[in-house]
Amino acid sequence: GQKKDQKWPEEVDAEQVEEKLEDRLQRYTTIDVAGVGPTTRKGPPLNIAISLSRKGAHNVTRICNLEAYGLDPEALGDELKRKLNCTVYIEEMPGKNVKEKMLQLQGHVDQELGQFLEQRYGITKKFLEVK
Repeated sequence: GQKKDQKWPEEVDAEQVEEKLEDRLQRYTTIDVAGVGPTTRKGPPLNIAISLSRKGAHNVTRICNLEAYGLDPEALGDELKRKLNCTVYIEEMPGKNVKEKMLQLQGHVDQELGQFLEQRYGITKKFLEVK
């Protein structure tokens, strides 16, 4: 509603209206991966997080945020097991209501993984975040 002492503007630039509208809209991102199909989610696009670490005496590579790109961790794990000839372990991400899964591969395979994702799905290295 309009307040007593306030007057509504009679003319407004289209740029001002567009700016006000953009401020009120929520940001959505659609990611279309080759062979998988488009995936839409709220907020800015997530990068696929790849972390290299040691677990006991073994080197491991952990991969997160695969679901944001429409990739199934189980299917990708089976493919990578054959392609990279390593053991694959799939576990739930920490948290209560989290549906995402984390893929854990034996060895430091970040380079090979980047090449595989680019060849198979067209996901370039700018969408990968290696820690």
